[in-house]
Amino acid sequence: MPPRSITVCTPANLASLFPKFINIAVDILDSLLPAPAPPPPLPQDRLWGDGNVSDHSVRPFRVSFTDKMITDLQARLASRRSLVPALNNSGNTYGTHSQLLDKVLDYWLYDYDFKTREAYLNRHPQFLTNIQGLDVKFIHIRPSGSKRVVPILLLHGFPVTAFEYSRVIDYLCANDEYRDFDFEIVAPDLPGYGYSQHTNEKGLNPYQIGIMMNNLMKRLGHDKYFIHGGDVGSLVASPMAIMYPDKVLGYHCSLPFSQLPKTLVKYVVGQLMPVAVAKPEYVDRLYPISYYARSFFDNFGYLMIQSTKPDQLGHGLDASPVALADWLTQFFVTGGEGKVRNQLFIDGNIYKNYDIDDLIDDYTIYWSQKCMMTAGRFYKELLDFSDGVNVDINFLTKVFVPFAALNFKDEIIYQPDGFIRDKYPYLVQSITLDYGGHFAGYMNPKTLARSIRSAIPKMEEFNKQRFASAVQFV
Repeated sequence: MPPRSITVCTPANLASLFPKFINIAVDILDSLLPAPAPPPPLPQDRLWGDGNVSDHSVRPFRVSFTDKMITDLQARLASRRSLVPALNNSGNTYGTHSQLLDKVLDYWLYDYDFKTREAYLNRHPQFLTNIQGLDVKFIHIRPSGSKRVVPILLLHGFPVTAFEYSRVIDYLCANDEYRDFDFEIVAPDLPGYGYSQHTNEKGLNPYQIGIMMNNLMKRLGHDKYFIHGGDVGSLVASPMAIMYPDKVLGYHCSLPFSQLPKTLVKYVVGQLMPVAVAKPEYVDRLYPISYYARSFFDNFGYLMIQSTKPDQLGHGLDASPVALADWLTQFFVTGGEGKVRNQLFIDGNIYKNYDIDDLIDDYTIYWSQKCMMTAGRFYKELLDFSDGVNVDINFLTKVFVPFAALNFKDEIIYQPDGFIRDKYPYLVQSITLDYGGHFAGYMNPKTLARSIRSAIPKMEEFNKQRFASAVQFV
């Protein structure tokens, strides 16, 4: 009788078995939780404003920094009170450093060329149209060549506008003889952001904005289209993919993450053996939990105020360019490559990570349009847990359209593919980079455009195979 073989329990064996144990445990837990209800029939024409809904016209639009606005703004900046000095050796850890803020404000006052930047912002065709009672402003570029057309909706984040994608659009539109398609690009300002009208009604949450964005694409003649979303744009794109799986052909995201309960369980249990859930070179982007929990509480105070009392904050920010620049600058400090480490430097690495004119464009638009408060209300509506549909769609439901993930090194959240697939099982492309930060459109537009371009054929092939399988099954 041959001797019985004995399996030796080694760290390598444990590492290979641990993910299976996690998945089994999580699947058991998941089976015990009630499945989220599918989205009920939702009104597609709910009114959010007093605009003429029978007017389906698409009207040309141009950014205008008026002399009156410029003169008033410069007077306010010139007469500002002196800032209270930052604490010694505090960097930006207490908020925007006084020296950095003074430098930004002086640039805005003395060096920012309003008319040159106005021309820059107008270099892409822009339009207004009324969607469900609100005027929505959007960049719209139709290809002029003979290649097949791929429509894509670009959804921006906070605290920016569609101009975050200005240079991304340049790269997406660049001629490529090896590509058999050209993009038709639609990049709107979300309602309450930039030049899109804000609502006076409660309840304009991400999935309701998603309905508006689908109606915008329908207005422009697109029944099927792709989406890219980053930051809060991803929180609109994901519900769209859930509500319109027959319309959304694919979804590319630069902030890919799953917030499903099973993913949170994986995250917590995974700390017992991090290399079992993430590649060794990326473990420090995920663990230790204590570090990232502390970082969250140190740097996401804005989320607390904007998701509870956005108007209390917004009135002051919309009334003072100093307060507005102070509030916005901190986002760009922590959103740059270097993440919270940027706070250790007096200048927050702002000038290393960004073209300062891009940021001041943003400040000027938010100031002239008085939209800081209305943009901040997005978070209040996002976290309205009294709306069961909002909870199910945003926090509990999987997305069954082809999905492409782009992970920049210092994005605010990192998750490995095993986590992302919990919410996006049709993951067709995943790219993890050793550079970049949160505001990809400003910092790494070429990389973002390249990732979007490479994802389209993979999404199309996935849809082709899925359709063929469905036909064969029938």
